[in-house]
This record gives sequence, structure tokens and C-alpha cells, in this order.
Amino acid sequence: MPCTGWYEWTGTKGNKAKNYFSQASGEPLYMAGVWFEGEQKQLVTLTTKPNEKCAEYHHRMPVIVLPENVDYWLSSEPETLEPFMLAIEPSLIEVSSR
Repeated sequence: MPCTGWYEWTGTKGNKAKNYFSQASGEPLYMAGVWFEGEQKQLVTLTTKPNEKCAEYHHRMPVIVLPENVDYWLSSEPETLEPFMLAIEPSLIEVSSR
């Protein structure tokens, strides 16, 4: 799923801060997802253990597919995708308060 980023909230009730995560280069991110057909169509974003930067804000993060791996992700068998389910390098993510 192409996107510009995602949000995580931190703080206590009544004093929440919104944190925006995006690609440090400013390019789009590609979140890994699974599409389910049926009575109700569903798109589920896959998550993984966070990298060091994202762990400061939340206990998980989206699985990010790097641009050079998108075609492989879309055309491969699910059992071959496990290596791509790890968190990306912290330097690729920028965090800003909104």
C-alpha cells in the first residue's frame, strides 16, 4: 500500500501527542498488506517488531517494503517473503510531531 506515512499517539489521556512517521528521503512508503476477498473485502496492514527509533513510540510498526522490493513482494509466494517482514533501518524513518 503506497502511503506518505503513519501516525502513532503517545502520552496520557488528555495530553496525547501525535507523531508522524515518514520516509527520511521524502519518498512514498510501501506498507505490506494482505487483501482478503469475501462478503466483506478487507485490507490488513502487516506489522513487525519496531526498529530502535520506532520503539520509542510504539511496540510495533508497519512492515515497510522498500521500493526495490515491491515487484518481488507483489509477485512472489507468501512463504518466500519472511525476510522482508523485519523492521527497516532506523535511518530510513523520520519522526515529526504534528
